[in-house]
Amino acid sequence: MQSFAALVWNEHAPRECAAAQRLSEAIRRQCGVDGRRFESPGLAVFDLSPPGGKAQLYPLYDKRGVVFGTMRETGPGPARSLTMDRVGEDRRIVETDGRHLATAYWGSYTAFIRNARGSFIVNDPTGALPCFHMRQDGVTVAFSHLERCAFLDKSAFSINWDFIASLLVYDKIPQPATGLNEVAELLGGQRLSLVGENRRTDFVWDPREFALNAPEPLAEDAAEELALIVSDCVRESAKSRSHILLNLSGGLDSSIVLSCLQQLKEAVRVTPVHHRSAAGDVCELAYAQAAARHCGADLVIQAFSPDSPLPDPARHPLTPRPYRNFLGLNDIEPQCELAKELGVDAFFTGQGGDHLFYQKKTNLTYADFLQRRGYAHAFGRELLNAARLSQTSIWKTMRDAAQHRKVSGGDRLTISLAAYKNALNEHVYERLDQSGLAHEWLKDDMGLPPAKFDQIEAILHMMHVREPFGRCEIADVVHPLIAQPLIEFSLRTPTYILTQGGERGLARAAFENAIPDIIRRRRTKGASSKHHTRRIAYNRSRMADLLCDGVLAREGLLAREKLQSFLRSEAFAIDKNGVRALKYYAIESWLQNWTPLVREPARGAAWPTLGYGT
Repeated sequence: MQSFAALVWNEHAPRECAAAQRLSEAIRRQCGVDGRRFESPGLAVFDLSPPGGKAQLYPLYDKRGVVFGTMRETGPGPARSLTMDRVGEDRRIVETDGRHLATAYWGSYTAFIRNARGSFIVNDPTGALPCFHMRQDGVTVAFSHLERCAFLDKSAFSINWDFIASLLVYDKIPQPATGLNEVAELLGGQRLSLVGENRRTDFVWDPREFALNAPEPLAEDAAEELALIVSDCVRESAKSRSHILLNLSGGLDSSIVLSCLQQLKEAVRVTPVHHRSAAGDVCELAYAQAAARHCGADLVIQAFSPDSPLPDPARHPLTPRPYRNFLGLNDIEPQCELAKELGVDAFFTGQGGDHLFYQKKTNLTYADFLQRRGYAHAFGRELLNAARLSQTSIWKTMRDAAQHRKVSGGDRLTISLAAYKNALNEHVYERLDQSGLAHEWLKDDMGLPPAKFDQIEAILHMMHVREPFGRCEIADVVHPLIAQPLIEFSLRTPTYILTQGGERGLARAAFENAIPDIIRRRRTKGASSKHHTRRIAYNRSRMADLLCDGVLAREGLLAREKLQSFLRSEAFAIDKNGVRALKYYAIESWLQNWTPLVREPARGAAWPTLGYGT
């Protein structure tokens, strides 16, 4: 786990200096931080990573700032540090208020910069390292993991009920708001500028810019480039690791990661682990075994049952927002024990492949082709490809391409949220004020083709793939495919090239000889719906006790009668969004840990009076 706390203040303001001094002393005293820190006038950054953490502190020239995390040069090649012999690079980072980082480097980092214009905090484009910020006595306090910040007075916070209500509809809306009114999140590619008394955010990286007017490659060249980029990203992510535990589902993406890791077998040991549920979902064990055999790796199989208790609510850490990862704390314990036994220093996954390699049954790839190429050579071939991809007729594909209506960011959000409405959250959905929830990148398509713009929306959701607690307490959790070079390649490459030969077609071609044909030609995906349904059935008494008499019910965000009926009648097994009740368990657990600590823990009024729909 990479973890930090940082203080930014005006070194010419006595009140802020005194507050910063108190906070710095509290960090050293409560967190035991003595060595790994960076300090300069108006800035202090502390490394709170547990022993074995892989974070680095890269000081900028003349102590103008520091970059916390891990960084690598853009393009293939070894990582390089920002050191005093690279003054030119340092100057560009400082003079551009951090924007140069997003174009010259990639990795998992947060940068803190000070110059004549002010102070700036920049989060890397993938948002792999969480960055939250708040104000206390005039000092800007930034941190990656609030639960590790023992120096902060938790009673100074208050619950953001608007945010909690939005989570009940959908918990992956990319937004700076958190479950605490006083804390905001700095999103991937975002910059916080502190100039005098002014605070504002903007983006130093925008995915739309990479997709605009990018030259169209030949499919063969694109496949070769994709294979190189993926291999580079996996190799760089594995550097300095001694033993990696890879979650191997048997799907395309994790099999590709395994094949890239096995190329490094002289430098790092890799143990693939397959998790098999007893719930009756599609079994992928045969595919995982095939991938392991192909790479000469010994596969570890761990079974887990849906008929197991949900985590104790008290175990949800005091994070700035509830996380669905909390639901799997009990399930990952065998993997954590295995990691300790083997001395593993990183967990790897294949997360991100669906979004970047383009796993979607859509015929809008043909609309993309027409917008870029018109009725040029091969338009008939692309029409057939799009029809096969979407499993619709060529006539419907042509009609959809001709009639496609551009959808604004706000309308996209409305459509997405409507799909997640269920019997438990419908009253919240009807009153939810959706204005301002759409991400900046989705407010204007900038003339992008429709399927490519859809992919940008998918990439936004991909950036929510994080593990804020659990396994990361044992070793770093790394998603090597969620890497800036691969994201930018995917954005530059037209969707009809990414899907030549079917969903994730280009990736299948790129790794033709690296993974077994049984996986490369497979078109089905694993599922977990039966597992989640059985888990609710096993835990419904525990869920009813927690939810029906909990904070959400007291605040009018969930109705007791509907909850009891929903769980008692097994409606959760019928409603397509019924498994979302598990997420409500995580939200309620978070609330029950925070409400005894914060200011005004209960509003004493029904939720509809909180201002929604006004």
